[in-house]
Amino acid sequence: MAELQTIQLSSIRGYTDYLADDNTLDTVLFRGQSNDSPLIPRIGRIQVDRPLLDAEKAILDMFKQQSLPYLDRMPTNEWEWLAVAQHHGLPTRLLDWTLNPLIALWFAVERQPSGQQNGVVWVFKPSASDFVNVIRDVPFSEGRTKVFRPSHITERIRVQAGYFTVHKYMKLQRRFVPLETMRAYKSRLVKLFVPSSAFADLRYRLDQYGVNKSTVFPGLDGLSGHIEWLHSVLGDEMHLRRDVATASWRLSNSP
Repeated sequence: MAELQTIQLSSIRGYTDYLADDNTLDTVLFRGQSNDSPLIPRIGRIQVDRPLLDAEKAILDMFKQQSLPYLDRMPTNEWEWLAVAQHHGLPTRLLDWTLNPLIALWFAVERQPSGQQNGVVWVFKPSASDFVNVIRDVPFSEGRTKVFRPSHITERIRVQAGYFTVHKYMKLQRRFVPLETMRAYKSRLVKLFVPSSAFADLRYRLDQYGVNKSTVFPGLDGLSGHIEWLHSVLGDEMHLRRDVATASWRLSNSP
């Protein structure tokens, strides 16, 4: 069985060099995490108040019932409902990925690290047979874990170049299996470690590339979060803000 490939990353240059060298397929997906946690959807990471599949149904049904006043466009099938719910924070069996490697890196370093925990950027190279057929396939079937390419039903999905993996629930084990342990996918995953000491600098460099909260989350919430970041200092950024010149660097270089 092929071993999972891992690579150490500490700079934008190292990241772009890696991308240029080994990511030439039509579809390469990326996922950024602030810590090295398993690739399990959020519905499998929270403590629910009833059997998990029953809780999953109740959660989505309530979202369908109560989200209607806030929707710009009505989802037309279960796949679209799941995509909208996932991108607005509802725990589902979907796991977020993006076609944009810089957005994935931003999600890994957006906040200051928790202690000495390193971040991770996952790289996933699915084949054509791994993708969901939204006409034939059913999200809650017992088939294998697949890749879901959503329609641009929300602006956030479009801007974030969002894709998902839709995870199979193992009834006998009563759990979701981490993607990185699946025999079918393990050889097509690469894990890039991002040292906690590099978070602050990468956050600054990504802002220079136009990747920040206001561009990743279009709308007033994202804009407000970005403005707050421009005028404040996270704990791991102190070494970058030791004098007035450095303190003004972020404002003058912001897009």
